[in-house]
Amino acid sequence: MALAREASIKAALLKQYFRDILYRDVVARHRVRDVRALEQVAHHYLVNTASLATHNRIKNTYGLAMDQVRSYTAHLEESYLIRSVARYSPKVSQQARAPRKVYAVDVGMRNAVSFRFSEDIGRLAETVVHGQLSRDEDARLFYWAGELECDFNVHKGAGATAAIQVCQEPDENLPEREVKGLLEAMRYFDLKEGTIVTNRASFEREVEGRMVRAQPLWLWLLDASGQLPAAREEEGEG
Repeated sequence: MALAREASIKAALLKQYFRDILYRDVVARHRVRDVRALEQVAHHYLVNTASLATHNRIKNTYGLAMDQVRSYTAHLEESYLIRSVARYSPKVSQQARAPRKVYAVDVGMRNAVSFRFSEDIGRLAETVVHGQLSRDEDARLFYWAGELECDFNVHKGAGATAAIQVCQEPDENLPEREVKGLLEAMRYFDLKEGTIVTNRASFEREVEGRMVRAQPLWLWLLDASGQLPAAREEEGEG
């Protein structure tokens, strides 16, 4: 009972933060007149986190003007409610034309606003991975879409440094398309190693002369945040 009450209080706080950001950082700052339309666009992005989005699709869904959708999207990114990732292309013009993947910045706020949890586990995990990768200010993130797809390509300087696929299948058997999508990106960027962030599968496997590493999300987060080596040292000292 107490846990349910605590969860309810937290959800109410997160909803209030969502409204505060909309009204203080967007409506007031940019003098938005159609507040309902802004809320619709914000809600759409949060509910559909880790999904491809186009301004035209949102325009048609909610009956808005294209200029509205463009400006609201920019305002929401500026206020750090959402972040977007472009499809990789060596041509900037092609990146601009392709659909972007949009991610909620705060998963807790997204859940409080959307009322959707279990059916979105895969997209929520991808959103968490995106949040961790975004902490590196020197990294530029893209998604790969060739014949298959790869969720994240991390670029630093002139080239790609990592390819990461997120797959939250409940068992140890990962769909072949997930591995093949990762390999396709690895081949294109000539990466020797790639990572699949899983629900619980854990392995290292050489495929086509390249190393594919699978790590459960919790373990990947520890590794990516630099906490894993320290934890191992402490275990050794014990």
